[in-house]
Amino acid sequence: MAKIGLRTPWLFIISIGCFAWAAGGSADLRFITYEQALPVLKIFHNELPAELQKLDSERMMSSWPMWVQNRDREVRARLDQGEEDTLTNLLRFGVTYTKQPRIDWPSLFQYGQNAGITFMAQQRTDDLIRILANPGTNEHFLTMRAFLEKKGFAFKTARERDGVRKYLLANLSRMQAEFAGYREKMRALQASKAEESKLMELDSHLFEKRGISLDTNIRPNFAIDQALRDLAGRGLLKTRKVYRVAIIGPGLDFVNKEEGADFYPPQTIQPFAVMDSLLRYGLADPTTLEIVTYDISSSVNQHIHSARRNAAANRGYTIQLPLDGTKIWSSEFTAYWNKFGDQIGAPAKAFPVPQETPELKIRAVRIRPEFLIKVSPEDMNVVFQREPLPETRQFDMIIGTNIFVYYGPFEQALARANLSSMVRPAGFLLSNNFLAGEGLSELRQEGRTTVALSKRGETETIFWYRRSK
Repeated sequence: MAKIGLRTPWLFIISIGCFAWAAGGSADLRFITYEQALPVLKIFHNELPAELQKLDSERMMSSWPMWVQNRDREVRARLDQGEEDTLTNLLRFGVTYTKQPRIDWPSLFQYGQNAGITFMAQQRTDDLIRILANPGTNEHFLTMRAFLEKKGFAFKTARERDGVRKYLLANLSRMQAEFAGYREKMRALQASKAEESKLMELDSHLFEKRGISLDTNIRPNFAIDQALRDLAGRGLLKTRKVYRVAIIGPGLDFVNKEEGADFYPPQTIQPFAVMDSLLRYGLADPTTLEIVTYDISSSVNQHIHSARRNAAANRGYTIQLPLDGTKIWSSEFTAYWNKFGDQIGAPAKAFPVPQETPELKIRAVRIRPEFLIKVSPEDMNVVFQREPLPETRQFDMIIGTNIFVYYGPFEQALARANLSSMVRPAGFLLSNNFLAGEGLSELRQEGRTTVALSKRGETETIFWYRRSK
């Protein structure tokens, strides 16, 4: 599954303002009922959480409302570990607070084994602590300092700073272990010679035990753009017939872990990327298009809310688009990067590339206020909640990328059932996850679009799920 400039008093004001705004949201959100979940419960009866498996049907029915709300709270708590991962990515990739080399993936896997890389990581940690102790007005550092203070850390004494240091390095080791495990799991899957559908299914819930991160980048949006082009070319989407779109987990580009960038402010990309592509292919009318974002993160929701508030004051929204110039990207992806935003904005002044990242190219787009105002954020967990919508307000399309991978098959099937109730007949759910739950809702897998990102074989696949008519 995107910020505003922070000051210390701002943090307190936003926390109150965000609560008041979320509490006053317009959506009528309801948790999935036992009756609505029953088809999923029956199919996944051997894969249910332990606390449900031991219940007979009568006790499960009476326990379900409490269980689903408790599980929602547990999932939202995983945002805290996701924030730890964001902090660790700032430690690994940040270029604004240190002159040390970045900790790329090969370096991460050698941390603790290679003395030079271990020393470099320790130096980066000390540099980060120094800036967190005196963050000035920088949004990245203020946000991460506030996160650490919420967890009980402080920066006044040498002993307090040493506690922060141990915590940062422990998280670096945790990330190393996690991703080494994911790497080995993927190697084992690829060597297993399992059927393609089985490999896709296992890959699509790889992070079900991991903290939920907010990070995002342009790559899945290119795949969505090409999927929309495919659907239009096949006549499955009609000219100017897309009116309402929902985006699940739009995310925040806080520390871009792909390009290693922390020198521009946090931003959200997907709502504007989708809008731009729909208009490029003539699938929506700019005067009638509406986009709703659903996210469980107050940071994401408040960020979009702030952009809407700025739009009301006739201020636009600038998106920075970094690109690694050392990679040989596909011509289609490069063309997409070059034209991103041309339907809804205009070229803007990009942040200068730091000398520590000379390989980066960067361009910027300023989104016009009349398009910002079309995006409305709502706090909702689509795995356990749904918004009852009259047929005239159901979505023509729902998009969720890099979000369902944080859930196992049972919860993916619940999400599929919830979203099926919110998309119109013949409407689409587009995702880069192969979702469990086929046949348990009206959303059926209808096809896929696979795009090449680079000449090295990097690809992205978008699966099309269509609601039966």
